[in-house]
Order: sequence, then C-alpha cells, then structure tokens
Amino acid sequence: MGMVSLVSVEAVDGVRCSIGWLFVDPRFRRRGVGQTLVATAMRQAKRRGAAEMHVETLSSWPAAVRFWEAVRLAAGGTVARIHASGESRETAEG
Repeated sequence: MGMVSLVSVEAVDGVRCSIGWLFVDPRFRRRGVGQTLVATAMRQAKRRGAAEMHVETLSSWPAAVRFWEAVRLAAGGTVARIHASGESRETAEG
C-alpha cells in the first residue's frame, strides 16, 4: 500500500530525523495510509530521541503541500516554512 523512509542522524545537539521518502500506491490514497505511515515514522523518531521531524516537498506539488499541512494539523504540531528555489521545507514538531 505504501512506504516511508525515516532518516536519523545523531548530531552534536541531539538526534535529527527527517522523512526521506513517502509513497502511497495511488489506489490507496485519501484513505489515511499516508498519515498512518507518517505517524509511525514520528513514533520511531521520538523513540530515537528526536524532538521534531523534518519533511521537504516541492511547492510545485500542491497536493503534497496540502498533505503535509493536514499531517501537521493532525499531529498538533507547528510548521516552519522556508521557500527557496521553488521548494517548501516544513518541520512538524511532535
């Protein structure tokens, strides 16, 4: 149905996590699969000691931007956006 990759790096100031890839088979989209995968990745990041999760998407993919906004809202987190070269970088704190 889908897959998510969690990238975890131990830095001087603590563990940093980001979602490298998130994919949901088109036949299963808009059924909560993506949000479930992100929630699982966020739980794993917390277990590793990360305080926040970084995700990145292109602003030219409006459906992806809307998805990450919805995930952020569902997680009750805050989002910081940095627009550079048509990219939208978002951080969901969990």
